[in-house]
Amino acid sequence: MLEQLLKLISPQMIMPNINNNMAQAQKMLSLFESTYQSFGKALTQPQQVFISKNLDKMDAYFKSETGKQAIGMLVEEFETFVKKA
Repeated sequence: MLEQLLKLISPQMIMPNINNNMAQAQKMLSLFESTYQSFGKALTQPQQVFISKNLDKMDAYFKSETGKQAIGMLVEEFETFVKKA
């Protein structure tokens, strides 16, 4: 699942698409950047500190079956987003 996402966003997959459709690539990157910035702004400083202090727990979660399923859903949503953009 995560491997699929990494392949999807690898330079080998992205560069031909960027070269063939620069305007669309810029639109996708802009949407991704604004979403990422919104997420960062939505977190309070205590939430950011909490996440930083619990990276080991997050690591364990993403290696668990539940975490793998969550990553799978993220990959599916990202693929849908990329295809729509």
